[in-house]
Amino acid sequence: CENDKKRVEEVNNSILNLNIKNNSSDTDLIDKKNELSKLTMEINELNNNLVNLIRKEEQLNGEKNLLKERSKYQANDQKIHENISLLKENSMRISNDIYLKEKDYDILKNNYNEQSNVIDKLDMELSSIKNKYSNSLSESGYKRRDLVDLNHKIEVLTNNIENGGNLNSSVKAVLNNPRLTGIHQVLGNLIDCDSKYTKALEVALISSKQYVVVDNENVAKHAINYLKDNNLGRATFFPLNVVKPRGVDPDVVSSICNDEGYINIFINVVNYDNIYHSVVSNQLGNVILVRDLDSANRISRKINNRYKIVTLDGEVINVGGSITGGSLKVTRSVISDKRDLDLCILQKNEINSLILELDKQVEEYNDLIHLKEEEIYKEKTKLVAIEEQIRTNKNEVILLKSEFDSIESELSSLGHVVDSSLSKEEERI
Repeated sequence: CENDKKRVEEVNNSILNLNIKNNSSDTDLIDKKNELSKLTMEINELNNNLVNLIRKEEQLNGEKNLLKERSKYQANDQKIHENISLLKENSMRISNDIYLKEKDYDILKNNYNEQSNVIDKLDMELSSIKNKYSNSLSESGYKRRDLVDLNHKIEVLTNNIENGGNLNSSVKAVLNNPRLTGIHQVLGNLIDCDSKYTKALEVALISSKQYVVVDNENVAKHAINYLKDNNLGRATFFPLNVVKPRGVDPDVVSSICNDEGYINIFINVVNYDNIYHSVVSNQLGNVILVRDLDSANRISRKINNRYKIVTLDGEVINVGGSITGGSLKVTRSVISDKRDLDLCILQKNEINSLILELDKQVEEYNDLIHLKEEEIYKEKTKLVAIEEQIRTNKNEVILLKSEFDSIESELSSLGHVVDSSLSKEEERI
């Protein structure tokens, strides 16, 4: 650098001398100026190199200062290696602990999801049981309301049957007069049958179902006088000692019993107390019960119209061959009331059985609800415990990672002195 400066100085002096002396030509002057420009560029490049060297010097000084701060490790190299070895062991141990904790976290998270699924399934089961409980409870309530209506209907029908609610006023007057003895009941009240025969029985007894059955003709006479004296109307009586039973000739029965439309002689399909056999037989013992009108016509022709024939739908072929049929006006009667009463009692028994079953279901569902709720509570308690384990696990991982980072930072600060000493490091700088 000093040589360059000296040369510049010499050139400038030469130029000055040349100018003073004015002996040089213009060409020499230009050459000198070019040389001056070239030297100026070299000086600039050298200045840049000097700046870079100054920066490098500052960097090395910084590293020297850093070495001074590490003076705590200057005691001896063995202590540094021991410290690094211990730090690495701790680092590996903590790293392994972190790995195990993260594996535990995965297991806990899986357990949490499984436990959540268990609770979701139990919640669905509980909801299903509650729906069944609600449905059974509602159905039981509906059936109880039906039972109230049915009991009322049974009460009305029973009252009609016992008090003759659908009987003629004259007949009711006789039946309800305690001074008249030997009075039994109207014929229709003394006969029962299967509901499928009710319509046919109504027709078969259409004129006699309100006939009053009495012990004898004297009882009938007293009752008639009572009606007459009190202007209460008229009634027909069946004295048990006078009315004779009737029937169908066995040969006739033999000739028709194999017909596909034949059912039975009507008296054989009804129920009654044997003491009334004479009056029941008088009205039904000679009546043939068949399935339909075609069967009635066929059988009537076969027996030469000798007996009354009634179909299940209430058509009648009378003795002699006249036919009665068409729509049947629905009116209340003792027979229909008894039929309806039987049906209502049957329905009542069915409803009572159903209510008992529904109440049993309600109780069972209620017990299941309590058991399921207890089960859900226990499973949710397990879920809470898993959540607490997860939180603990996360906190432990955070602490371990913080400790790991601290150790790694300390190991990094010793990186430059591993397998070396501070003096060699200083020598390098």
